[in-house]
Amino acid sequence: LSAYVARGEARPAYKRAFAAQLAVFTSKSPT
Repeated sequence: LSAYVARGEARPAYKRAFAAQLAVFTSKSPT
């Protein structure tokens, strides 16, 4: 699993998707 994650993190598309998901999560956060 860590090898799969390492491959995914190396991709710019993964970083864009992660940033988008994080933005959605933080926007729904009450803080």
